[in-house]
Amino acid sequence: MESIYRNVTALDESHRRSLEALLGHPLQGNERLYIAVHSDSPAPTPQQRQQAWEQIRQVTAEIEKAAQRLGITPDRWAKIADEECEAARYGNKS
Repeated sequence: MESIYRNVTALDESHRRSLEALLGHPLQGNERLYIAVHSDSPAPTPQQRQQAWEQIRQVTAEIEKAAQRLGITPDRWAKIADEECEAARYGNKS
């Protein structure tokens, strides 16, 4: 992937007008542009999808065994998962 960072104030007028037309609004002097170019990855094959699902099933089975061994109920496990997802999403770590 190729990427470029530019300060809006460093753009010449013609480039700035072109980018504003592309974006559909004026650029502000205190903004920075980040432009990235990447190619789409090919879609996974049915075999690759099946292998991925099998790996997920194996990991899930290992987690369930560990939870049972530690005496963690399904409700407690769901609460733990929800708390960790919220912490990751909002940057809150309890």
